[in-house]
Amino acid sequence: MFSPDGRWVAYAASRSGTNDTQIFVETFPQGERKHQLFAKSGDNPHHPLWSKDGKRLFYVPRVGGFEYVPFLSAPTVGFGAPPVATYRAFPTAAPTSPRTFDIGPGDRILSGTAGTRNASPDRDDQLRIVLHWFDELRARVAGR
Repeated sequence: MFSPDGRWVAYAASRSGTNDTQIFVETFPQGERKHQLFAKSGDNPHHPLWSKDGKRLFYVPRVGGFEYVPFLSAPTVGFGAPPVATYRAFPTAAPTSPRTFDIGPGDRILSGTAGTRNASPDRDDQLRIVLHWFDELRARVAGR
């Protein structure tokens, strides 16, 4: 996934012979600088996706989870800490499955389950749009 300014590319990769993925961000197109997002023990981060302003990197840390981490490009390059777990009212999948979400304007989380059918024959695929999730996250964090 390319950053909005096109200077960075984020991707998930696994070491040869393992199923454990890690997320990397590197400069594009030269690939001069490579930065790894260090995962928590037991996590298998995948499906990285930039916020529209390029200041956050969203990803799935494990099946069923959803987080973001601030991305810093000046004066130094790296990830802010710690990762922030976000409100998630949609399914997330394994690294080998297609990504089920996108980030829209205003960091709106857009989610769909293309190719799946509800048990009820009169219902089509659904699209879930989560509005104001960042405000809800701030309220939940402030209450801790």
